[in-house]
Amino acid sequence: YYEIRREIIQSYASDLEGKDIDMLARATRGLIEEDIEKAVDEYRSVGRITYENPHSTNTCDPLRGNWSEHLINLKWLHRIVEDAGFSVMIFAGRYYVDRTIVKKVIKTILNFFIRISGRNALIFAQYYILLADYNPKKANQLNES
Repeated sequence: YYEIRREIIQSYASDLEGKDIDMLARATRGLIEEDIEKAVDEYRSVGRITYENPHSTNTCDPLRGNWSEHLINLKWLHRIVEDAGFSVMIFAGRYYVDRTIVKKVIKTILNFFIRISGRNALIFAQYYILLADYNPKKANQLNES
C-alpha cells in the first residue's frame, strides 16, 4: 500500500518534496487516509511524526482500513473468538485458478497441496477463512462465570 499512501500524501500536500513524501509514505504504514493526513499536518508543524506502527509486518489499506496482518497467531485468534461464545473453524483459502497456463499450473499445484496438507495447509494458502458459529450455551456459560 506504499504507492497508495504516497499518492494520498502527494495529493494532500503537493508542496512537500519527493524525499519527504517517500519518508511519510513509509512512516504512515498502518494508517487510513484521514490519519495519514493528520500525520502530514503534524510533520508540517513540528518536522516529525509521533506515530509508530506497533508491528513491523502489519499494515492496512489506507482507503478502506482493511487490515493485512501477515503474522497472526491462529491459536490466539481461535481462542479469542471461542471465548466470545462461538464455535470456530479455520480453513486455508484456495487460489483462484487463472486462465494463463503458467498461473493455472502453479495455482492448481498449490490448491492440491492445500487439499492434502490438513492442518499444515495454511503454509500454502495466501489467506485463511475463519468460520464462527454462535453457540448460545457457551455464551451463557461465559456470562454466568
